[in-house]
Amino acid sequence: MKKTLSILLALALAILLAFPAFAVEMVNESFEYAFDTLPAKYDDATYISLGELWVDGATNANHNTGGGNGNEFDYIFLKDNGKGDFVVTFSVDEKAVYDFGFLMMGWAKSVLRATNVSIDDGPSLRIEYDYEDADQYHNHYAYGLSAILDAGEHTMTFTLPDDFDDTNVKTLYFDSFFYVSEPLPAEDAPADVAEDSAASAPQTADPILITVAAAAVSGACAVVFKKRK
Repeated sequence: MKKTLSILLALALAILLAFPAFAVEMVNESFEYAFDTLPAKYDDATYISLGELWVDGATNANHNTGGGNGNEFDYIFLKDNGKGDFVVTFSVDEKAVYDFGFLMMGWAKSVLRATNVSIDDGPSLRIEYDYEDADQYHNHYAYGLSAILDAGEHTMTFTLPDDFDDTNVKTLYFDSFFYVSEPLPAEDAPADVAEDSAASAPQTADPILITVAAAAVSGACAVVFKKRK
């Protein structure tokens, strides 16, 4: 009986751990990069200035201003201060697909620069770039991150990358992030489109698998209860 209980509990745990569930529904988790010019779809984007939201000593974020080449930046960058991630709260008016981008201050040739970002409790995604001298003080964009968000408040989190050591890997200089809304996918989308979307979507916990896991745990508990009774 104990062996059966152990197997059931192990199965339930394995299923839940193998399929991490995020409350936010990601649509695209990869980035495209550009200097100075963005695609026209971002012409009417809403911008969130990070320098204005920075609080001295509250997080791992540091703040500075500067620029050149006709561009001025009010930017944050991360150091390992032991004070935690830089989290920004923003709100949207309606449920929709939101396409995000980040405006960074381009820098000169030095070392690889990287920072992880995440929307709400979604996956932590890496933005990285190895600059050339000609890139310094140009508007540098990373864009294309998208997710389905409900109306209301949400968070954008900036985190140190796993390989950060402030010598071989430093962080990027973020001036702001921005977003535009797009219509939700049509419920009556053609089958081939739906299949393509499903294939490209991040793996999350399938309701059936969760049900199976719950049933396994329930069954295990029932075995224990019956035995004790």
